[in-house]
Amino acid sequence: MTLRNSILLLLAIPALTFVWGLHNEFVDWDDPGLITENPIAQGLTVENLKTAFTSYDPELYVPLTFVSYQVDYAIGGLSPFIYHFHNLLLHLINVLLVAWLIWLLTKNPVTALLCGLLFAVHPVNAETVLWASARKDLLSSTWFFAAIIAWLYARDRRSLPLYIFSIIACVLGLAAKVMVMTLPAVLLLILWRDQRKITIKNIGWLMPFVALSIAFGIIALLGKQAFVANASIQETALLAGKAVMFLLLKFFVPIRLSVLYPYTDPITFGSWDLTVSLFGAILITIFAFVSVRRWNRDMLFGWLWFLICLSPTFLLYRRGEHLGDFYFTSNRYFYAAGIGLMFPVSLLAASWMKKATWRMPVIAISTGVIGIFAVMSGLQSLVWENTQTLFENVLQFYPNSQIAHVTIGNHDQTLGDLENAFAHYDAALKIRPTSLAYFNLGNALLTLNRADEAIEANMRALKLNPALAIAEVNLGVGYVKKKMFTEAAEAFRRALVLDPNSREAAFNLKAVEDHKP
Repeated sequence: MTLRNSILLLLAIPALTFVWGLHNEFVDWDDPGLITENPIAQGLTVENLKTAFTSYDPELYVPLTFVSYQVDYAIGGLSPFIYHFHNLLLHLINVLLVAWLIWLLTKNPVTALLCGLLFAVHPVNAETVLWASARKDLLSSTWFFAAIIAWLYARDRRSLPLYIFSIIACVLGLAAKVMVMTLPAVLLLILWRDQRKITIKNIGWLMPFVALSIAFGIIALLGKQAFVANASIQETALLAGKAVMFLLLKFFVPIRLSVLYPYTDPITFGSWDLTVSLFGAILITIFAFVSVRRWNRDMLFGWLWFLICLSPTFLLYRRGEHLGDFYFTSNRYFYAAGIGLMFPVSLLAASWMKKATWRMPVIAISTGVIGIFAVMSGLQSLVWENTQTLFENVLQFYPNSQIAHVTIGNHDQTLGDLENAFAHYDAALKIRPTSLAYFNLGNALLTLNRADEAIEANMRALKLNPALAIAEVNLGVGYVKKKMFTEAAEAFRRALVLDPNSREAAFNLKAVEDHKP
């Protein structure tokens, strides 16, 4: 197949696969906080640019991602189509970059084409393409791949301009998402695979990337201090093993995909699935090291790529702790890491195609797998159509996900369907009482002017999470409805102590203080 036809194939198949998602709505899962209700993302202005580079999202430092949203807003306002189209465009660029990278590593066009196509349509990658809030993963991956490619050319040609470009690409990738901090380890891994000597000079070439990764890593830690401070070695190791084996299984059998993967059992060695997963990951790692002596370095290279790119996510399992859920992994973490699994599989398939006996069966199987994966990814567009479809999909596979019930209830409340909203809040509270569930229940009760019940719900929310400023605000609103203005003012003041930037608390406090009985 010619280069032109290969490029057309690499672009056409994912474009046709994900075109159905271009008309999807925003979803009530990070999209409001990052895009639709985020003033930083709404307008390409000097002030917004300054704020993008001096703030978190609220946990991640992603200024370049904010700038990309500002560009989208400048083009089409809050039209979801623009944001989804931008995501798809980035994914198509990444498909080409992955194929190019694999060609540089193997000099085998068949391996590059197979790996590029597998990356293009793998169902686990669908979330990253279809979710507007996953822009940071797409954009950081673009610069991650570009940095590696430029570095490979710079290394082989001793080109200073290309080396400088690879450093700039690293900076841009880190500014999109700090996950690019794994780049120095990946470059060192490539040196090892290519059987290059790990000399002082080679290490020196990597030092700018190391320094940048450390700097951005420190910035990232400032936004995730609570996660790191509360993490334990046992929990981290067990859930890391679970994440590795879970995503490995999803690579081969990408079914029952969900935006949430909650873990609700005790995180101890007594939970057999965690223990088996951890030891399974260890055994595969040992086997990959042993394979170097018996075969070649490619299996270990791919496995270590997978582990290295996943490693920054191993501390993120406490993201939902205040909601009562731990999430051991996410599909989008697979996006760049999954190449480590696709690489040896593509190499193996390409080597079998060279044998006359195996050529046609392998071509048929490869074509079938790519086609099936493309259909499965296309069907994921229906899952991501809106908030309702997204979280109904979660409940289909994880019915004990209380945050899914809360999110659907909140969405129903926004649409004015309070009956369904109450049903989902009740379901969430039966699974596990959380501050968010009580707060949203109280919010719905305020809508119906059931002030006494709303006050009780918000007080329960505050008992579970005393730092929930918005619950103090709603508590104050409940007191206002009962004409208990002294209590209302106290609640609004407490809210301002918790969140000095709360405009709602400040406005309501002034209104109460100005009130003349």
